[in-house]
Amino acid sequence: MKFILILLLASCLGMPAIAGSHPDKERGAGMQDTHRLRELRLRQALKNGDISPREAESMRLERRQQRDKRSENRRQQREARVKGEGETPHKFWRDKRRQSQRGASPDD
Repeated sequence: MKFILILLLASCLGMPAIAGSHPDKERGAGMQDTHRLRELRLRQALKNGDISPREAESMRLERRQQRDKRSENRRQQREARVKGEGETPHKFWRDKRRQSQRGASPDD
């Protein structure tokens, strides 16, 4: 019985290694593919005369600005977590519960 239990445990722990690469790596590769595809479509539209060079450049600039805005938001969120600013509702109620367990008044 112990042998079967150990065998099952070992197989469960080995499953993620067998499953393949990490999902985030796959998502990153997929993101690169979508960026390449978007750029290819933009170049083809430009080549076919569907859009002007000025429109193509404005589309690229817009995407770049969106990317920069997202990265800036992520940076700010990361800094807020590091500094401990921006108390979340979860932390607020956790602290309230701890205060009540200690016998302190919640208004302190």
